[in-house]
Amino acid sequence: MLARPGREPRRLVVFVDDLDRCLPDKAIQVLEAIKLFVDAPDCIFVLGLDQEAIERAVQKRYLGEVKAHEYLEKIVQVPFILPPIEDEPMRAYVRSLAPALPDARCADVFCQGLAPNPRQVKRTLNIYLLLSRLVDRRPALAGTIKPVRLAKVVAIQHAHPDLYDLLRLRPGYLLDLEAFFRAQDRAERRPGAEAEPPRLPEALQPFAAREPLRRLLCLLDDEDACFAGLTPLELRSYVTLTRRAAPAEALAVRAARLPFEPQMVAVPAGPFLIGTSPEQVKAMLARFDWAKKIQDRFGWEQPQHELTLAAFEIGRYPVTNAEYAEFVTAAGRVAPAHWRDGRFPEELADHPVVNVTWRDAVAYAAWLRERTDQPYRLPAEAEWEKAARGQDGRLWPWGDDWDPARANCRPAGPGSTTPVGQYSPGGDSPCGCADMAGNVWEWCSSLWGDDPGKPLAYPYRSDDGRENLDSEGLRILRGGSWYDDNPGLVRCAYRVRHVPGAGGDRVGFRVARGPLS
Repeated sequence: MLARPGREPRRLVVFVDDLDRCLPDKAIQVLEAIKLFVDAPDCIFVLGLDQEAIERAVQKRYLGEVKAHEYLEKIVQVPFILPPIEDEPMRAYVRSLAPALPDARCADVFCQGLAPNPRQVKRTLNIYLLLSRLVDRRPALAGTIKPVRLAKVVAIQHAHPDLYDLLRLRPGYLLDLEAFFRAQDRAERRPGAEAEPPRLPEALQPFAAREPLRRLLCLLDDEDACFAGLTPLELRSYVTLTRRAAPAEALAVRAARLPFEPQMVAVPAGPFLIGTSPEQVKAMLARFDWAKKIQDRFGWEQPQHELTLAAFEIGRYPVTNAEYAEFVTAAGRVAPAHWRDGRFPEELADHPVVNVTWRDAVAYAAWLRERTDQPYRLPAEAEWEKAARGQDGRLWPWGDDWDPARANCRPAGPGSTTPVGQYSPGGDSPCGCADMAGNVWEWCSSLWGDDPGKPLAYPYRSDDGRENLDSEGLRILRGGSWYDDNPGLVRCAYRVRHVPGAGGDRVGFRVARGPLS
């Protein structure tokens, strides 16, 4: 630093990079040491740091006695904030790092979807290229995983980790979010020509204002670049693949969880047809061989009659393992038998919870009621049937023609539960409920009665004692399950009974909300 005779003075330049990556106490120790030399002649310090991280370290060290911003101002005399990288330089940088991307459009995905931080971009690209090679070496994945979609999921994992945590529990949320953002885009391009964007589930509402996320999900309209039309199981293949190949720190499960309140849909007040008419029975016996196998049970659904119900709400889906887990933890309940060490398997997070008794389901609804001060309960069987078939007395939620592609049951189904909404929208009911044909049998509040071969008779009346939760006797199940191989068992009007203290791997439930009619 000192000048020598006949020569220019020498300067000492000290570079300290990544100061914000030190532990908070160490970062402050370095800054305190620098303060001793900051006024020394011909001595220059160049600091690379994240200002917010250092300010947090100052606040932690001095417990608010020193203003963090002023502390840095006394040390940093010439601040220089790196400008964000513009689109074209970022695109060129991505291509320089990965000149052989499996799809050239992926470069646009990373330009739009990642923060303009070269180190983060490079790390994310490395992960993406590793995953692409894994896909290439596994023919089963190559037919399912598309390069641009995979790029979008990898970008979400690194730029929006809180959203990615939700997708680990329910991949189907990606469909809801993309549909919401694309509807917004269409409405902005053609004001008045488009309906309002669909309402987001509660869990996704914090993401509605994230403009970078919107640009990412709306980027490219090609079929293989969008998520629309994929099933939850197909979406889970992307989430599972990215989770397994991510850096170790990205695998930590953060605090983000699904809201404990299920998604609900409104069922309007008014009349509907409950039960099965003689004409329907005759038509089924004439059209379907399976009808002959259950013809002695059609009497359980008669007489068909018109019933008027007040408006109520019902769960869009059966209660899932992830939703039920909050109840198990908060209420200290015994976990369902299929969970491992008291925790649900992550791959079953968005499947209906099973191995729950009627009493478990009633207790869950009571817990929801207490937590939210909302009138949650199990649906009465009449309410369940109206939500499943609408007003017109149809046989299945979609109509009077059996279609094995719209319901999870044998022999066409996978032989196990599936994620809720796997058969949407084709299998949905008129009011928008999913999985009301197949997947799992669903508990209703209603009594079957004491005689296994004879349910409480129709016409249905909610005030005749059948909705008394304190009564002994068998309880009603509705909807059929993944195990059933007779389409007649997954009809909207079919009734069956079960012991209220028993469960099983085919039995779940959904909740209703509102006063009982």
